[in-house]
Amino acid sequence: MKKAWYIYKRYFLPPQILLFVILGIALVNLDKSETQYPLIFIILSLFIMLSLLSVMRYYNYEVLRPKKIIEELNSELFNEFKRNGFKLKGRDWVGQIRDYTVLAGIEWENHQETPDYRFRVLFDPLSLGRNLSLEEYVNYNDLEKNNFDVNLSHLEKSHNLKASSNLNYNRPLTVINSMVDYLIIKNLIPITHKEWGKHVFNIERMEKKYLSKI
Repeated sequence: MKKAWYIYKRYFLPPQILLFVILGIALVNLDKSETQYPLIFIILSLFIMLSLLSVMRYYNYEVLRPKKIIEELNSELFNEFKRNGFKLKGRDWVGQIRDYTVLAGIEWENHQETPDYRFRVLFDPLSLGRNLSLEEYVNYNDLEKNNFDVNLSHLEKSHNLKASSNLNYNRPLTVINSMVDYLIIKNLIPITHKEWGKHVFNIERMEKKYLSKI
C-alpha cells in the first residue's frame, strides 16, 4: 500500500494537480454563452497526454532503470570484484582491499541519462577523534592534487557509464589503491560497512552544512 501511494504521489499526482489548476483557470474565465465542447475536448486531451507521460516516467524510473542497474551490476567489470570476494548489497559490491572497506557499484540520479560507476573507500569519520573540520574538508578536496572526491566518511570516484563503456577492473583498482594510500597518509583508519552505516545520516547532514559555507 505504501509503495502504491509513493508511485501515485511521485508520478501521477503532480500532473493531476496541474490539470486541476488549468481546469480551474478555464472555468473562471469561461464564457457561459459559448459551447463547452471545445473546453471538454481540450481537458480530456490534456488528461490523456499527462497520464501517458506519467506512465512513461513510471516505466522508465521503476522498471527500465532497475533492470539496467541489475544488468550493470552483473557485468564483467563487477564480476571481477565478485571473484575477489566482494558481496552484493543493494547497488554496491562490498569487500575489502588492503583492510579498507570498498563499495563498487552503480549510482543513477534522476537527472542523469545514464548511470555512473561509483567506487568508494570508507574510513572512520572519527579517525582523528573528531569529524574533519571545514578547513580540512576543503583542503582535502583539492582536485589539482586528487583525482577523486573526499567526503567526511569516504573517498569516491565516479565514471559515467556512457563515457566509460570500456572500463575494466584494473582502472578502478588503480584509483582505489591510490585512495587507500591517501587515507593511510592522512591517518584515516578503516571501518566496517556496518559501522559506517551508523554514521551516514549525521555525516550527510554535516556535509550539507559544509557545502553551504563553501
